[in-house]
Amino acid sequence: MIKCISIKNFGAIKYSNININPLTVFTGANSSGKSSVASIIHCLSSLKNISEFDPLKYFDDNSQILFTQLNQESIKHFNNSKEKFKIPTSQFNDLLNHGVFKYLSLIFEEIIMEEFDDSLNELINFKSDSFQLKWNKNSLRKQTDEPLKFEYDYGFDDDFVYLNSDLSTFYMNLCFEIFENLLSANSYYIPAERSEIIIDKKILSRRVKNESEISKKQGDVLSDIINIDSSKKGPFYDLGCRFDLEFSGIIINIEEKNFINDIVYREHHLDKKLSSKLLSTSIHEMTLFSLYLKYVLKKGDLLIIEEPEAHLHPENQRLLLKYIVNAVNQGLRIIITTHSEYISDQLNNLVRLNNVSSDKFKELGYDNYDIIKCEDLAIYNFKKDKNYEFITEKIEIDETGFIEENFSKIVDELYDETIEITNSSLR
Repeated sequence: MIKCISIKNFGAIKYSNININPLTVFTGANSSGKSSVASIIHCLSSLKNISEFDPLKYFDDNSQILFTQLNQESIKHFNNSKEKFKIPTSQFNDLLNHGVFKYLSLIFEEIIMEEFDDSLNELINFKSDSFQLKWNKNSLRKQTDEPLKFEYDYGFDDDFVYLNSDLSTFYMNLCFEIFENLLSANSYYIPAERSEIIIDKKILSRRVKNESEISKKQGDVLSDIINIDSSKKGPFYDLGCRFDLEFSGIIINIEEKNFINDIVYREHHLDKKLSSKLLSTSIHEMTLFSLYLKYVLKKGDLLIIEEPEAHLHPENQRLLLKYIVNAVNQGLRIIITTHSEYISDQLNNLVRLNNVSSDKFKELGYDNYDIIKCEDLAIYNFKKDKNYEFITEKIEIDETGFIEENFSKIVDELYDETIEITNSSLR
C-alpha cells in the first residue's frame, strides 16, 4: 500500500511530494500532470500479477560466486559461534543490485512503459536528464540512456551488515520483506475515456479475442469486467445498488451471455431490461463505478477515477461525491482527478458537516458515512512553476473546510469580467 510518494522530473512534474490519504484529490489545469501522477501511483501499486519468484536465481555469475562464498562462511561461523556474522555493506549491496534489485528494475521498467506507452527516456522531463520516484521504502531512478534502477531503504548505514542467521536465510527474508511491501494492495483505474467501452459491446467481444485496439487502461477495465463472477458479491455491493437507485433508478448488473459477461440495465420498478443505446451518457459514465463497487473492489483496495464529473449534471456530481466519501468511510481508498468546482464545493460541505449535530446533518439528508474527516482527506493543486514544469501544492484543510484557489481564482476573474461588461453596456 503506497502511503506517500515523491516524484522528481517525471513528465510535466518538476517536483511532487504526496501523502495518499483514504480520499486524495488532484486539481489543476489541463496537462499539469494530474493523470501522470495518478498513473504512476497505479502502476507502482499493480504488481499483484507478478509470478512466484526465487530470489536466489537472479544473480549474475560474479554475484553468484560471491553469494556462495559468503553463505558458506556464514554457515561455518554459526556452527562455531553465537555472535552475529558481519559482511561489508558494499558486498551486500552488490548482491542486491545484481540480484533481486536487477529483477525488480526490469519488472518496473516493463510496467511503466506499458502504462505510459512510451520509452522511459521520453518520460524524463525534457529540462532534466533523470527522474526519480520514491514511495514507502522503495525508489526508482532513471538516468538518460541508463537502465532503470530499483533501490530499497533497508536501513544498513554502517560499513558492515550484521547477520543473525546464515546469508541465504537473511537475504531471502529481506527479499520477501521487499515483495510484501510492494504487493500489499490492489489498484484499479477508471480512465476518463470510459464511456465508449461501455456503449460499444463489440469492443468487449474483440477484447476477448485479443483483437481490440484500445489503451492499456481501457484494456485493464475490460479484463476486470470479463473476469467478474456475478455470483460473488463484493463488500460494497449494497452501496453500489443504493447508488444505482439514487442516481438514476436504473439497476446495473453483469449477466453471462454466450460465455461472455454482458452489462445489463434494468428499470427498477418494472424490472424491465433496457437497451444501453437508449440510456443517457451519464449512466454510461457511472456504469464502471457501479460495477466496481458491486463486484471488484475489496476493503483496502485503491480506486483511481479520472474526472468523475464527466457528462454529469452538477446535482449528480454532488451525489457521486457523497457515495465516494461513503465508500472511503467503509474501507476503500480513492484518488480522483477533477476540474469541477461543484465537486470541490460539495467536498467542502462534507468536511464542514463535522461541526454539525447529528440531528442537523440527518435533516440535510446525510448520515455518518457521508462525512469526511480532515485527517482522511488530502487535496493537491498541480501548480505551474515554469513553462512545461509543474509542482504540487498541498491545500490546507481543517473542520471549517478549505480554500481551493484553482477554482476561486477563475470564479473571481469571471465575476470581474461580468461587472466590466455590464458597466460598459450601461454607458
